Amino acid sequence: MSKSSSKEQFIRIWISFLKRQVRSNSFYGCPIARFMTSTDKSGTSQEIAKYVLESWYEVFSDFFYSLGRSDEIPQTFFRALCDKKARQCIKVFQGNSQLYVITGDRRYFDEMEMELLEIVNGE
Repeated sequence: MSKSSSKEQFIRIWISFLKRQVRSNSFYGCPIARFMTSTDKSGTSQEIAKYVLESWYEVFSDFFYSLGRSDEIPQTFFRALCDKKARQCIKVFQGNSQLYVITGDRRYFDEMEMELLEIVNGE
């Protein structure tokens, strides 16, 4: 995120990073999903996973928010929009990552990039 001056640039850098991991056979899916599938589904592990996900949502939302807002959009509405986009981005990442892990089909990363750009560019 620190290398990005826009949401679009962030998405492209992130996807490029993921694709490099795939090319080098070092992409194993989402660390949270891997953790949850390899541990007992106790309340403790679920609480840890929820905490990590909430932290991840917050980081994305804060980044989107930091890029500024239009004066035409009330601040509280813009914050809620950033929160929504953050959650959508994580869901798209999770889904496409797991589909790649299941199938080995690299096209899921191309689809992920297009879907993420649609999210960050939409209102």
